[in-house]
Amino acid sequence: MAFFDFHTHNKNSENAIINIFPNENIISGKLMSCGMHPWHYKENYADEIIFIEDLAKSKKIIAIGEVGFDPVSQVNLETQNKIFIEHFKISETYNLPLIIHCVKYFHVLKELKKNLNPKQAWIIHSFNSKPEILQDLQRQGFYFSFSNSIFKNSEKAKTIFNTILPERFFLESDDSQLDIKEIYHLASEYFNLEMEELKSQISKNLKHIGI
Repeated sequence: MAFFDFHTHNKNSENAIINIFPNENIISGKLMSCGMHPWHYKENYADEIIFIEDLAKSKKIIAIGEVGFDPVSQVNLETQNKIFIEHFKISETYNLPLIIHCVKYFHVLKELKKNLNPKQAWIIHSFNSKPEILQDLQRQGFYFSFSNSIFKNSEKAKTIFNTILPERFFLESDDSQLDIKEIYHLASEYFNLEMEELKSQISKNLKHIGI
């Protein structure tokens, strides 16, 4: 069974969901997601939303995002919220999972999920916050994808991997140069799982969210 990279910016990756931003070209034969990153938000975002919806409608992407919330965004929280909801609508209309970038604003994200009650999976990519936050979000039905950043604090990583449910996680390389295999090897140690078991679990999780 192959190693699957849930979220990467490396356009040469195989067996991966490659993230592109609006107005970037689709690469033939690749699995792709598209969304507005909070760092790139602007007040007038209508054209970007149209572009993303066109990709979803034509089945050129398999997920929406990354999209979300970040204190360093150029726009205020109200506009971030509006942009997120536009992505949410596309996700629900075309039955595509939503890949989320979130820094600090987990309380906002949790409230949105409660109020919007999505049918599609919401996955927080490169999660690296407190175990207590993960536990709270997990109770709300969120999924999580982990990159190399989670392993930089071994004690926190141990707690996170003891907290996460097997059916709620994925692994990714994000924007690092690390081979996804290295991240799988680290995760297999923390999960205390044989490599084939780990790959099998992630394969099941992908099917569960419709990928």
